[in-house]
Amino acid sequence: MVVGTEDELIARLRAGARLARDARGFKVWDPRTNSWERVSVELRDLAAILYARQKYERARERAGNLDEVVREEDYSHMVSLIRQRVDPRAPILQRWVEDVAWWQHVLHDTTTKILPDLLSRLSINEIDLENPERTAEAMVSATTLS
Repeated sequence: MVVGTEDELIARLRAGARLARDARGFKVWDPRTNSWERVSVELRDLAAILYARQKYERARERAGNLDEVVREEDYSHMVSLIRQRVDPRAPILQRWVEDVAWWQHVLHDTTTKILPDLLSRLSINEIDLENPERTAEAMVSATTLS
């Protein structure tokens, strides 16, 4: 069978079904019937968005609170390990370690604090997995209008 409508796909996911991706597209696993059903090609874009959301939610469930997974002390520990192994006679490498640590801190704050807030301001139609630049433009326009 084939899942052919948006309402049917969303209803199945709310009922506990899971999306999966393979070489031919998307399919839905229904735990009640223990069977796979193919998602219609017309629903590919919606399925891609729902699949990305499902992966994000599952990763978040596994990780718990993202702030607890990676802490500032972890970055400090990583930087200190790198500094111990970098030759102290090479100031360029020392500076490189400091720059990497700074950018890592910026990326961590962006992905755990800013990005979820920006994505929550977008509708499903504004998220484009095929073209991330369009999603970024939508984020900018959502923040400038509010």
